[in-house]
Amino acid sequence: LEEQQRDATRAELCRLHGVELFLLDVDHAQPHEQLLQLRTILGRLSRVLAQGRRADREKATYMPQLAEARKRLDQVARRVRSADDLALFAELWRDREAGLAAASREPARPKPRPAGKPPSYRPGQEVRHTVFGTGTVTAVEGDAGDPRVTVLFVGEDRERTFLASLVADKLKAA
Repeated sequence: LEEQQRDATRAELCRLHGVELFLLDVDHAQPHEQLLQLRTILGRLSRVLAQGRRADREKATYMPQLAEARKRLDQVARRVRSADDLALFAELWRDREAGLAAASREPARPKPRPAGKPPSYRPGQEVRHTVFGTGTVTAVEGDAGDPRVTVLFVGEDRERTFLASLVADKLKAA
């Protein structure tokens, strides 16, 4: 019953976030059918991403990851000859999942702030962020020692606000 509730919760969370959930049945008589279905899903995700409206930088990030996932799935498919083989891979995955869950329970260690004074920014200044790209500083507020910097990035509808010291290595003058 607990496993069914967990699966139902997963399915609902995936639905709410537009994620396609694929549950692998390790007791299925034809494991290759399931692996083929998963490969089809990965192919569909690649097409949807390639043809979708996501930013090119996101596509450049996710397309290689999807290709790698298909490659790894093909490697697994070559090794799976029976339901027992699939059950072994499932058990290895559960071990990995348990290890990730245990690691996530460890307290987060704060990253050390860069030494020295954070860079100064001014409204109207063009900047480049390592993740968000090019933008314009719209506001600088707060403590002069560590101000909050608000930036409107090209192609985004809303501004993003950062502590200057936390983005000193990521947000540079363009």
